[in-house]
Amino acid sequence: MLAFATELPVLFVAGVSGVFSAGFVLLWLISVKKGAYTLVDVFVMSGTLIPMVGSLLLFDEKISSVQWVGFLLVICGVLCLVSYNNAIKTKLDIKSLVLLVAVAIASGSADFAQKIFVNITSSVSNAVFNFYTYLFATATIGTGLLCKKIKVADFKTEVKKTIPYVLFMAVGLFVNSYFKVEAARFISAAKLYPLNQGAALLLGMVMAAVFFKEKITAKSVMGIFLGFLGICIINMI
Repeated sequence: MLAFATELPVLFVAGVSGVFSAGFVLLWLISVKKGAYTLVDVFVMSGTLIPMVGSLLLFDEKISSVQWVGFLLVICGVLCLVSYNNAIKTKLDIKSLVLLVAVAIASGSADFAQKIFVNITSSVSNAVFNFYTYLFATATIGTGLLCKKIKVADFKTEVKKTIPYVLFMAVGLFVNSYFKVEAARFISAAKLYPLNQGAALLLGMVMAAVFFKEKITAKSVMGIFLGFLGICIINMI
């Protein structure tokens, strides 16, 4: 059986992971409504800078100059997709830009919490850490809903409409988080998180075209290409 009682530092890191994970999900949903789906994914990719730099400073995980070049290519991909977003939707304003940056920060911070966890303990199970992470995430989202003072009847209606999607998303996020934590034990942050987001970006582009009817244009292809090229460079070194 899993031992769910654990030390305070792990609980604290799981709490940080849970809060940022909840923030990421909420901000991501708002961002997707406001802008191009692919653009949101590219900003999430840029959030990998947080675990990369954090692991460099705290855990001495080296980042080569060539890997920094790869990351700059990712940023160029972001700029291409900003232009793409402006072409297919309304121009990206300051409010939307701040929202996208917040998505990137929330995603990167949640990833960095995973890296901190694997570096501060080897005695606590990954499953236990993820259990506490999603416990804190649920509490954070629940608190946010209470603060909004949503009417009980409206809340029940929304839950009935969205619960299948929420459950599907929750399972996907849990599985993704579990395997990322396992991988974080053996792979440096400079390789793991950009690779994970790069794969998500390619899948996201397909989903955007199929489900959200976003046109695949020269700008979007160039943005994806630069982002993926950057990911390849980062992971080949």
